[in-house]
Amino acid sequence: MLLAIALAAATAGTDPAPVQPNTVAPAVVTATSKDGDKTICRNEPITGSRFVKHVCLKKYQWDQRDRDTEQLEHGMQDRSGMVGARGGIGAGPAGPF
Repeated sequence: MLLAIALAAATAGTDPAPVQPNTVAPAVVTATSKDGDKTICRNEPITGSRFVKHVCLKKYQWDQRDRDTEQLEHGMQDRSGMVGARGGIGAGPAGPF
């Protein structure tokens, strides 16, 4: 008991170790099926977790997923009001002032 109290008192002034982001490199595995389609498997990080999820899709499915993600990102930027010739939010036809 005294050892625990002494240890707690000794480490009370130290900073905790910083939390490291999920730095797992996505593993890519490629296989070719009988019909000639390539299947690509990747390890994708799970948001809010240190675990990864193994996802296998055909090459055309990965390409479609990448296009969908890019389109979603552009749509979010356009809706934010921060993209525009006059500086975005608050900039009317005559300028901000």
